[in-house]
Amino acid sequence: MKIAYCEDEKIQKEILEESLGRWGKTDLVWYESAEQMLFECDGRYPFDLIILDIQMKKQNGMELARRIRQTDAQVPILFLTAMKEYVFEGYEVKALRYLIKPVQDEALFAILDEIQSADQRYVLLNGSRINLNDLIYVEAEAHYCHLVFEDHRQKEKIGIRELKAMLDETFVMIHRSYLVNIAKVDQIRREDLSAGSFTLPIARSQLKIVNEAFIRYNKGTRL
Repeated sequence: MKIAYCEDEKIQKEILEESLGRWGKTDLVWYESAEQMLFECDGRYPFDLIILDIQMKKQNGMELARRIRQTDAQVPILFLTAMKEYVFEGYEVKALRYLIKPVQDEALFAILDEIQSADQRYVLLNGSRINLNDLIYVEAEAHYCHLVFEDHRQKEKIGIRELKAMLDETFVMIHRSYLVNIAKVDQIRREDLSAGSFTLPIARSQLKIVNEAFIRYNKGTRL
């Protein structure tokens, strides 16, 4: 499990490292300030979990979480704090949990176990953690792909066929410029389909393939 930890006190980092060592194998990346983390990550957070201390010099952990959420709505964020009054602010940044210092192994391990066992499907793409459960479709544009979610889209420098090779069988090519998450498809028509609030074109040559994939998925069998 790859974990980022932003904390300006080295002793707290060492305490967390010891706890993580008792839990199991992890890869901990330590940032001594919010400014360092924002600079080095540059808007991309390829981690299974981000742990933030709230009380830090200059920019605090809550402000850092708001910056992270500007470019990554999915990565789990865990706050460590000695002050309970920040808890309600966590709803704004969709915090996974709060732990009050000193952190108890039992509470931390429960969160790590939950993340490890969660039914999350994702790929790391150009440093971004892409949750495949939330990805609705992909649209190609020259040497780029637009990854479209219900509430946002992001542009990545990769060809659509190269991206398709990274995805699982739930993603079906419906047109030379479109991949769709078959789990998000509501209805298939002769020339297009509905996926959530989106209508996407289907190439005539792909219609049979898309129909068969849709039927198999909804029967609960593998594609």
